[in-house]
Amino acid sequence: MLEPGRNCWRVEKAERAAFLVDGEAYFCAVQRAFCSARRSIFIIGWDVDSRVAVCRDTPGYPAQLGPLLSKLVDESPDLDVYVLGWDYAPVYVFEREAFARITFGALTPDRVHFALDNSHPPGGSHHQKIVVVDDRIAFCGGLDLCDVRWDTPEHRADDPRRVDLRGRIYRPHHDVQIAVDGEAARALGELARERWRVATGHDPRPSAPTDLEWPDSIPIDVRDVEVGIVRTMPQWGPRTTAIQEVERLWIDSIMAAQRSIFIENAYFTSSTAAEALAARLRDPGGPEVVLVIPQESSGWMEDLTMGVLRDRVLCTIYDADLHEHLRIVSPYVPAADPEAPALSLNLHSKVCIVDDVFLRIGSSNMTNRSMGLDTECDLAIEAKGSPERRAAIEGFRNRLLAEHLATQPDTVAAAVEAAGSISAAIDVLATGKRTLLPYRPSTSNFADSLLPDGTIVDPREPLTMERIAKWLFSREPEGLPDDVPFTLDARGSAGHVDPRSPRRSA
Repeated sequence: MLEPGRNCWRVEKAERAAFLVDGEAYFCAVQRAFCSARRSIFIIGWDVDSRVAVCRDTPGYPAQLGPLLSKLVDESPDLDVYVLGWDYAPVYVFEREAFARITFGALTPDRVHFALDNSHPPGGSHHQKIVVVDDRIAFCGGLDLCDVRWDTPEHRADDPRRVDLRGRIYRPHHDVQIAVDGEAARALGELARERWRVATGHDPRPSAPTDLEWPDSIPIDVRDVEVGIVRTMPQWGPRTTAIQEVERLWIDSIMAAQRSIFIENAYFTSSTAAEALAARLRDPGGPEVVLVIPQESSGWMEDLTMGVLRDRVLCTIYDADLHEHLRIVSPYVPAADPEAPALSLNLHSKVCIVDDVFLRIGSSNMTNRSMGLDTECDLAIEAKGSPERRAAIEGFRNRLLAEHLATQPDTVAAAVEAAGSISAAIDVLATGKRTLLPYRPSTSNFADSLLPDGTIVDPREPLTMERIAKWLFSREPEGLPDDVPFTLDARGSAGHVDPRSPRRSA
């Protein structure tokens, strides 16, 4: 499936790869790698916060990211650290570290270099989440080294360790990162260096070989595997051609599926991905499609924007599910009060598994902007006939489902085999308060009326004045017409169309 130059940048060998589920595993893994660094650390993120506690149980090292990097540089005279965050939009000003240029700049040694990257089109963002250590170990996925990301697979509602920088407990948070070494890590180092050059106009210090070893504390999931590096890079500045490998691989993997498509993703507003899934769902011999998405958005602003767009897009695939191959579910965890209803889990991961032979983990959401406007980076692995790789991919899917269903991966594997499908296995195992429940479209008529289309909120291309004017004065907003009603059955699958019901009654 992976074709360099078309749906990925490069395919490079990794001697080891690890699937890191949830913030505790990733933060501790990246801290172990930092502590072994000798030449370079690159941190590329949508958000990077010097105050965030990376790992809390390593004697002799500060827990907070900024002091940790300072100590490592002081101890290693040949080590340079490069921290590159997105020069964010004003709407995020109250969610970011206010004086990052000072805390990462003036309050750290000279060899801790910090910059905010504003080399992106209007309306776009830098959304890649990459860490590279000595060009020998690299991490990529959905997690930034910032506030409100840490959690354990238990996702306890009252975990006193899961507090923000103001000391408040935040909603349980689920995410996924992948770690790789070898030539795959070296290639991600090249990508990180190029980002730094474009953002700052300066070349990072040249890389040099080191003897950095894979930390023993990071469990290895698969060995000797080829890794596809998949990007979105918009046309902007010196880049005369847009790179849209992320979108091409989404479409290619969906269309190649024969038995199953399993997706965990924080957002689902991409029109191209929806069209591809709809085409497969109309096919009587098409694959089973299981989407795991959060029931709740991250605040009222997302409810009125991405939440509205998500429910519109889901209408199109519900309507296309002619053969009941679709299942859309949301994860829930028990509330602190045993008598209270279960809590919606804040799912932020970006994972796709096809036929247990293809795995993708990265930063890209299933949104229009991730397909064309924002910078993104995903890593993809194919089994290519290897029983070991296939077992690793299938095992990872079972591990994710086991976490959501409060059981063990072996139990999930047995249920899938016995029931004959992932969806049927969920029915068997979803019996407690920690569970997967049918996603419930929640957009109100009022919220829908406030957002004519996604041109401004979820653009695929830069927001030029021409596009903004067209959006303001268009009399034909995008989205489904009001005469496309649908209902949902108890499984969260498309039911019969009731012509007497308004579309949004579901």
